[in-house]
Amino acid sequence: MDYLLHYGIKGQKHGVRRWQYKDGSLTPEGYPHYGYKGPRNRVKQKAYAKIDGLYDKASRTKEFKDSIKDYALRNMEWSNGNVKEFREIYNDDSDDVVDEQLHWAVRRGLTAKDGRELTKQSQKLHLHGEDRDYVLSLRKYLPSIDELLNDKEMQNSIELGKNFSNFYNAANDIYKSMTETDKRMLGQYVNDPDHVMDAIQAGSAFLEYEKDIPVSFLYLEDNNVVVGTREGYRNKGYASKNVEKAKEWLENSGVKDASLEWEALKENKASQRLAEKSGFYRTEDFDGYNTVSYRYSSKK
Repeated sequence: MDYLLHYGIKGQKHGVRRWQYKDGSLTPEGYPHYGYKGPRNRVKQKAYAKIDGLYDKASRTKEFKDSIKDYALRNMEWSNGNVKEFREIYNDDSDDVVDEQLHWAVRRGLTAKDGRELTKQSQKLHLHGEDRDYVLSLRKYLPSIDELLNDKEMQNSIELGKNFSNFYNAANDIYKSMTETDKRMLGQYVNDPDHVMDAIQAGSAFLEYEKDIPVSFLYLEDNNVVVGTREGYRNKGYASKNVEKAKEWLENSGVKDASLEWEALKENKASQRLAEKSGFYRTEDFDGYNTVSYRYSSKK
């Protein structure tokens, strides 16, 4: 004779779930069962369930995906194209980083009504202590590292980051080789990453090497020429080559009546000679400034 045997769980009652309540929130036993700690407080349990549902809803929208992608691209720039460093930033499991990744992405992917509900429920949780494991569990809504790295725009960002890192490090190496007087003569700070990144993105940052040594840099800051040459490698034509690259960039920019601007301290005769030698013409000086101004206008 065949038998059908059913062994229940001690204390089990019909219609009562062991891991979840009817509204989907987890029971105290449910949190460790699903891999993260949860609060014993019933109000917080309900908040968890509602937040999870809103995150799930938002993660399916284009706005959410675009926001996470923007965050990833920004981090790739910060890591200077270094994929290993990017992985560390993206995988940082601190509360603040997880919240940064998800916070605006979720809100961009939700309606105003759902956004207000998310805010309301989030106020019941402070993302600390026992709530932290739950916040980390929300990472399941983030795209994988490999998915991001295979994105064409991300691959372009990796290349951009590498170009920025190469130029920034080389330009600063040249800058550090200068005397304090030369640095003052330069009148610009090449270690401003925002200006350098703008030039890299525009394709208006140039380097000259002797063998493997970077000896001269030039980049355009809002079409203002910033140029410097390593001590011991001056008067050898390296700076002039970079200026010619900048002029060629200007001619190929397609901008009508475009120009390059050049400012030099009145005592910086070498900079003035380079500007004049390169075809820049003198313009009106500003009253009260100890500088001489030059301009090169596009021939197109």
